[in-house]
Amino acid sequence: EAATTNFDRVSTLTDRISIGLFLFSTAIAIAIAYRLSEYLTSSLGELKLGAALIGSGRLHNKIEIKARDEFGDLANAFNDMAGNLDHARNALTSANAELENKHQQVERQRQLSESLLRNILPAEIADELRQKERVEPKYFEDVSILFTDFVGFTLSTETLAAENLVNQLNTYFTAFDEIAARYCIEKMKTIGDAYMCVSGMPRRKPSH
Repeated sequence: EAATTNFDRVSTLTDRISIGLFLFSTAIAIAIAYRLSEYLTSSLGELKLGAALIGSGRLHNKIEIKARDEFGDLANAFNDMAGNLDHARNALTSANAELENKHQQVERQRQLSESLLRNILPAEIADELRQKERVEPKYFEDVSILFTDFVGFTLSTETLAAENLVNQLNTYFTAFDEIAARYCIEKMKTIGDAYMCVSGMPRRKPSH
């Protein structure tokens, strides 16, 4: 009877210990599962957010995962990729800026050469030369050519300062340019104080 009683007591204690260990193990398992789930959710959320920011062009964003596991390795890989993309974007931006600068320089040179060409030749002739690289000869039955000359210009050069003389000529020749443009007269050139223009070419005009 004593042995049976002791056995029952030990058996009951063993059952209680087993139940306690089971409950304790279950609690630990639940806690570990909760922490693991929380860590996985947090890490995946960080990766998802970081990937979205990198995809939107914010390449300076860094994914902050300190753990030394697969998530940490993946975060480092994303960060390295973002750094490489940022470097490539900066290089591309710099190359585009340099290309745009060279394009502007070429455009300025083209405009300058075109302006010089139009100053030397009539607009229609300059356009034909630029498009065909040659000008077809044209025959004009009759045209009017005008030469102007300032009376006493030689004497004025002895009394006027060079700057004043140039300013006066510029004022007069500018007025001549406006008159020539108004009546579709083609300016040919200035020779000292002389102004040469032609009417009736390159556009034929009966009233030249």
